[in-house]
Amino acid sequence: MFQTLFIYISLLVIMVFLTSLAAKFKEEDGTYLFRNFLNGPILFLMMLFSIIFGMRYNVGVDHIAYLKDYETLKLFNIPARDTEPAYALISYIFAHLYLHFSFFFTFLAFIQIFFLFLTFKNYRDVLPYVVMTFMLGCVFLTFMNTIRQQIAFCFFMYSLQYIRSKKPFHYFSILLMAYLFHKTSILLFPIYFLYKNKDSYFKNLKVQFILLIIALIILYVNVFENLFSSLDTLMTIFGYDQYVDIVNKDDSLLFSLERQRGMGFYVLLMVDLVLISNSNNIKQYFKDTIFPIIYDLYFFGVIYGYITNGSILLSRPNEYFLGFKFIVAAFSLLYYFRKKENSKKDKMLFYLLIGLYVLIFAGYMFRMKENTAFFTFFWQAG
Repeated sequence: MFQTLFIYISLLVIMVFLTSLAAKFKEEDGTYLFRNFLNGPILFLMMLFSIIFGMRYNVGVDHIAYLKDYETLKLFNIPARDTEPAYALISYIFAHLYLHFSFFFTFLAFIQIFFLFLTFKNYRDVLPYVVMTFMLGCVFLTFMNTIRQQIAFCFFMYSLQYIRSKKPFHYFSILLMAYLFHKTSILLFPIYFLYKNKDSYFKNLKVQFILLIIALIILYVNVFENLFSSLDTLMTIFGYDQYVDIVNKDDSLLFSLERQRGMGFYVLLMVDLVLISNSNNIKQYFKDTIFPIIYDLYFFGVIYGYITNGSILLSRPNEYFLGFKFIVAAFSLLYYFRKKENSKKDKMLFYLLIGLYVLIFAGYMFRMKENTAFFTFFWQAG
């Protein structure tokens, strides 16, 4: 346990410090301390993150499955299962060079963190809060679990800037790269047309809270249970065959719509309430960034997420939407930080949001062996 806490907390502190350094602005000449974004602290940080998680063992629920697939390919020159072309190619190259699996996972983690940081190249001030919510919200654990889909998600995140700048070729080219890692990203192609002339659809807070209440009612009465149970064919099309097989064997962890909802559920709900409650002011404040689009995608994910809560299978596509939660929280924290000296309400919300994320982190760490957050280096596995 000590090793796990030491690694995660140390990484959190280092990441916040280095991103703050990268965001340091020199007023005298109007430039950043590190003019080239990918030089200095950011490059070091990306390498550090990638190497640490490249050397992990059984961190992330699916890690062992990915590891077995890689070792099978390396030993027998035969892929254990069909995967998307880009991931298959990377696996093939590393396996045929007979490289240790730590190099393979380091490279995959680097792709994720590289495009995450590149997304905010022009919004450096928010980066310390992005890494804070990324680590405290244990989003890194999701990145280490659904590896291929999270790479696709990072590509998608990076592509959003090309919706604002109305560059469809760039947007669809990057989404094609995402599709080559995970076929579910085909769901994201229409988003360009939804937002090319409009930056936000969810502007009325009353409507948002009504939708949230309806979603919570649906969550508690399970009105869609039979419908969800008939969607295995669709999930197979999107590449979740292995989960469908488990679902058909009545694995309640993957598909039960009656899972227990403890304190963690209500902490996450409280985070959503905080993020939604002041969203209009924050969207207005960051109107010249990609935040308004990110918020809309997040809010859609919130509604869909509560409706399908209890089904890991059906929640997988939602990672492209609810996955933006930590980004919305990061922009919110930056907003509250800038406003807190002149507003007691914003000061309270700043510390409340940080406190909620600390609770999320504590919850994951308390159950680290159950949720595979327990950090083990590959040479410690036995």
